[in-house]
Amino acid sequence: MAIAQLERDPAMLERIETYVGPGLHIVADPDQVTREHFEIFGAYVVARGGTLKRFVPGTKEARPRLDQVLGALADVAGVDPLPVDEVDGVLVARVPGADSDHGHGAGASGWTVADVAAGRLAPRDIVTARWMWSHDVVRPGDDFKLAVLPTILDGFHVYAPGGELTIPFSIALELPEGIEWSGAVGYPPADTVQHDELLQADIPVYDGDIPLGAFNLRAASDLPPGPLTLKVILRWQACDETSCLAPTTRTLELPLRVVPADRERGQVYGWEGW
Repeated sequence: MAIAQLERDPAMLERIETYVGPGLHIVADPDQVTREHFEIFGAYVVARGGTLKRFVPGTKEARPRLDQVLGALADVAGVDPLPVDEVDGVLVARVPGADSDHGHGAGASGWTVADVAAGRLAPRDIVTARWMWSHDVVRPGDDFKLAVLPTILDGFHVYAPGGELTIPFSIALELPEGIEWSGAVGYPPADTVQHDELLQADIPVYDGDIPLGAFNLRAASDLPPGPLTLKVILRWQACDETSCLAPTTRTLELPLRVVPADRERGQVYGWEGW
């Protein structure tokens, strides 16, 4: 989901960022360049890639209600919308398992396997990733790097490498012709070691961010100019405090542009979120 910010006041963007938190993308438009394309009093559901999914109309006197916005989000996600109650004249979404003192998010302990079973959360969304290239373009013969930062949704953990009885988190690259990768995946140490009563073993796990080492890549000297796609394949088994889900695989398709050898290239391209 994205928040489109059309105000001229620079302080407004900071206030919106504080309100929505780091998990949502902010689209800043202080010069109102896109005003002619957007109805400022409506609500938009925008995919992370920038694709407009839904528009909920509104007016200056009557902005879209919470239940209308949640309905549009649920329609895009293909799930049932959250129920909405009116509390002291204000609409409040009822999130199953949420802390009643806060009334937002998935509750103090985060999301659970029960949310997946109820269709409120898709298994593939338990682990998301941001990625960044060391350069904005690649020339034939160039050495360059790719950084990928997977993040585990609050409430879940995944198994880290090193446990003999579990399916560990893994990442693999599927490279286009003309791109080579030298080295191995640099997995970080486990965040914690949990004792599993069922397996009667101490199991290393990750939660939150997984700060992987960068991938060292090289372009072939005869690589022709044009667009390429590099695939990053993530595999994990997610668990909450009491139960686990089936192993899940997610593939990220990352665009890469090859330019002639005499072209300049800029440093650092990203972060892009998936």
